[in-house]
Amino acid sequence: MYPVTDISGQRFGKLLVIRRVDLDRKGHSRWSCLCDCGSIKVVMKCNLKKGRTRSCGCLPKERSSPNNLRWNAKDLTGKKFGKWTVIGMAKDRKDSNLAWDCLCECGSKSTIGSHSLLSGTSQSCGCSRAKNIAGEKFGRLTALYPFKSLKYSGYEWDCVCECGRHKEVLLSHLKKGVVRSCGCLSDASRFAHGRFNPFDVPKELVEANKLQNKITTLLKQAV
Repeated sequence: MYPVTDISGQRFGKLLVIRRVDLDRKGHSRWSCLCDCGSIKVVMKCNLKKGRTRSCGCLPKERSSPNNLRWNAKDLTGKKFGKWTVIGMAKDRKDSNLAWDCLCECGSKSTIGSHSLLSGTSQSCGCSRAKNIAGEKFGRLTALYPFKSLKYSGYEWDCVCECGRHKEVLLSHLKKGVVRSCGCLSDASRFAHGRFNPFDVPKELVEANKLQNKITTLLKQAV
């Protein structure tokens, strides 16, 4: 057996060797080390010498911390990548990479990894691939802009109704005629047929209906 060289007092990364503990089954010497964070760790000498172990385990955690920018990508806050504008650093990581909270030009928000932004893999929330229906009318609704992308349902569009109210509607619902107003169309139908709660009817709808009744009465009298 070869004599064991004393490495007490030597430093390897964040570890300071205190003393030799014992030998493992293969005859490798193991050493008790004090980490800079205050923890004690027993490490094989060969792992210290070859740089395999440089801390008690806190170093990888420190490097992966979103608060430690010197181990990660530079600060991207405020920068633009396609339609994305970086708002700030995200609390959670994405696929083991630093992640950023981003705002798309269409108004939707998402968390994007540094690699996806810097490599150009992610340029928008997906609204750039959505069919542009801005300005098109669907019943009483006019599409303004894509509001947000839903994972399984497609895109929601912000629409303005003829009555002036806004409503977010799925593109598929607009195309199929499922939604044709902010809800005032069904209110008008219920009001016309007497199937309504007076307290649920908008004031402007009541006034409009009174005016229509007056016009109808006048037309009948004129005939």
